[in-house]
Order: sequence, then C-alpha cells, then structure tokens
Amino acid sequence: MEELQGLLTANKAALDSANQLQLREKEQALADLAAQHQEEKENLQDQLQKEKESELESLDKSHKAQINAARMELQRAVEISRQKEKDHEIAAEELRSEIGHREQHVRNLQEQVGQLQDELERLKSAMKAKMAEVKQAHKEAAINLKLQEEKLTKRNQAALESLSADHQRDQQDLLAQFNAAQEMLKDKISELQIELEEANERYAQRESRPEDLEAIESLRCEVQEREVRIKDLIDEKRFYQLELVNRETNFNKVFNTTPNVGVLNPFQKPKKKGEKGKLPSLAHSNGLNSSHQRLDPLPGSPLHDNRLNPTKPLPQPAFTKKFVN
Repeated sequence: MEELQGLLTANKAALDSANQLQLREKEQALADLAAQHQEEKENLQDQLQKEKESELESLDKSHKAQINAARMELQRAVEISRQKEKDHEIAAEELRSEIGHREQHVRNLQEQVGQLQDELERLKSAMKAKMAEVKQAHKEAAINLKLQEEKLTKRNQAALESLSADHQRDQQDLLAQFNAAQEMLKDKISELQIELEEANERYAQRESRPEDLEAIESLRCEVQEREVRIKDLIDEKRFYQLELVNRETNFNKVFNTTPNVGVLNPFQKPKKKGEKGKLPSLAHSNGLNSSHQRLDPLPGSPLHDNRLNPTKPLPQPAFTKKFVN
C-alpha cells in the first residue's frame, strides 16, 4: 500500500509538472507570437514610412528641378530682354524699324511667361494632386496596416485557440491516462489482496517440510532417550537408597545398634602392667547419648521407611549408565 501510495503521489506530481510545463510553453508561445506580431508591425510601419519619405523626396526633387528649370528659363528670358532693351537703347535708331517685330516678340515672350506661369500652376496643381495621392496612399497604407494587424490578430487568436484546444485535449488525455492508471492500480491492489489472502490460507494450511519432520523426529528421539535416562537414574537412585538401608542394617547386625564411638586421649597416663580396672566409658567421655539405637542419617539425605529393611541384601542393578552428549 505504501508503494502504491508512492506511485500515486509520483503520478500526481508528474501530472502537476506536465501541467506547469504546458502552461509555461503556452505562455512562451504567446509571448513569442506577441513579439513576432510587434516586430512585423514595426517592420511594416518602417517600410511604409520609408516608401512615403522616398516618394515625397522624389516628388520634391522633381518639383524643385522643374521650378529651377522654369526659373532659369525665366531669368534667361529676362536677361535676354534686358540685353535686347540695352541693345535697343544703344541702337534705338537702328531698332525702331523693328519695334513692332520686337514688341511682337516681347508679347510672344510674355505669352511664353504666361505659359510658363500656367505650367507652374499646372505643376503646383499636379504637386497638390501628388500630395493628395500621397495622403491617399498613406491612408490606404494605414488601412492596409490595420487590415494586416486585424489579420495577424485573427491568426494569433486562431493559433491561441488551437493551442488552448491542444492543451485541453492533452489535459483530457493525461486525465484519462491517470484514471486508467488509477483503475489499474486499484485492480492490482485487489489482486494483491486476493493473493495475500490465498498466501495466508496456503501458509495456514501448509504441509510440514521434510527437514521439519526430521527435526521433530530427532527431538522426539532425544526426549525419549532423556526419559529413559531419567528413568534409569531414578532406578539407580532407588537402588542406592535401598543398598544404603541394607548396609546400615547389616552394619547394625555386626556391630550392634549401640556402638561405642570415641577417641584416644594422648595426655592420659598409660596404665602399668598388672593394673586392672574398669575402662572409662568412651561414650560418656565423648558426650554421646547411649539412647541412640542407630546412626544419624547423613545431612541432606532422605529419610527411609522401616519397611525397606529386608534381611537379605538387594541384588545388583542390571543397567548400564548412558551418557547424553
């Protein structure tokens, strides 16, 4: 269960990290699209501005060239007229005959000046028309820029919607995978629980192993040997108890039930030969009570029953000692 809980936690952490990664990728894509859109917009504005400036510069140059040409022609004509007037003043007498012709020529020149002025007006009107056309082109460029911006906005919106749809689809796929993994883990948990119950049942109903049976049999044999050994020790103890009673009885038969037990006094003067007398009672000298009929039992030895005093000695036990390793 701890491993499964760890797997669920790891899957949840992986799902969170994948969601965060997709959100970061989405934000990065939106930032890239916004930067690209801003860069395209700036490039288009720069291009239109350059085209407008180049066109205005060309129109201005052509207009200035035409004005300069007309001005030069006018100045030349004025200079020619002045020169001619000087020539006429110098040679008034010679040119009087040609006054009419010169006047006509002056009128022609005036007509030419008028034509030049008309041409200048026409050029001005053309320049105004060009300016209007430039304004119209600027307006059209602004309209085209706006249309292009709307087009790019729609394209970015469509890309954003597609990215959102892909994100939703990926999220649904990840959720479906997570649900499938969770269902699979639940099935696995149920299978493991069933296997655990079966294993517990098999363990409860398991058969004995051969080595266990051999160990049990060897322990049973050792127990039986120990029981036999204990029984032999009990029999041996009983035999020695009976033998002790038997020997005590035989000892009493040989040495009487009231033996005189004492010690020799090394400080006693030895008796001379021929002295007769009653020997002192060693029993009284040693402070023993003559009323005792038998010896006191050994300290720590069990008391024996009087009926365990047969007249004949018991036979030797027919058993051998067994030593258990």
